[in-house]
Amino acid sequence: MNQLNRHPGRYPDHLYAEVTALVQQTEYLIGPDPFEQEVLQTVSKLTEEGSLKMALFRLHEIIDARLERRTPGSSNMQQQSH
Repeated sequence: MNQLNRHPGRYPDHLYAEVTALVQQTEYLIGPDPFEQEVLQTVSKLTEEGSLKMALFRLHEIIDARLERRTPGSSNMQQQSH
């Protein structure tokens, strides 16, 4: 998240709807734990406030963490097997 926001104004309206839909789909698919639920609420608020880049960054963190936990051979899975 070290790039500047190169879009100085408001994003096109359809992007807000797409990010909102992505948040809802993610919530449905992962069945979030309380921490993830709190982050998803933050993502929704960021989207409403117009901070799409930060919202997508935070959403990516949740998805990435879930994939790390469920990927065979990940460090988390290896620790559990020892």
